Amino acid sequence: MPKLSRRMKWAVFLLLALLFYLFVLRTDPKVSALNDVIAQRGSSALQHYPYPFHVVRVEGDTAYLSTPRSPDVPVVSVIGTIEPKLAGASDNDPDFMAAQARMARVQGEARALVLSQPGIKHVEWELDRSRLLDHGVMLPPSQP
Repeated sequence: MPKLSRRMKWAVFLLLALLFYLFVLRTDPKVSALNDVIAQRGSSALQHYPYPFHVVRVEGDTAYLSTPRSPDVPVVSVIGTIEPKLAGASDNDPDFMAAQARMARVQGEARALVLSQPGIKHVEWELDRSRLLDHGVMLPPSQP
């Protein structure tokens, strides 16, 4: 096998670095644009909400937004990660119920903002497993 010159080694390295950037590190421009819409046009409540609702990916006319909510995860666990003062609170607690309503409102607003953008007709929710796991929430096995 012939030895590569120093210049060829650099060329191969730069090509590999470019490919890594393009396929691994670079954010889809559609995703960035939709996240900018959420950040710039969202209400004060959405912009300052402790959980950052954001677009994870776009496939065709469907945007996938992150969410800490899931039918498989007790809402008591989720609210406690977002508003730590309510960790361990009963789901009948008025402050807990207000927090749950607040989360539903800002999540709905994020969805509406994304749906208002050209080319997006559907929103699917994707459970933010890493955030919940980072906060010690037990999760069901992920579905393939």
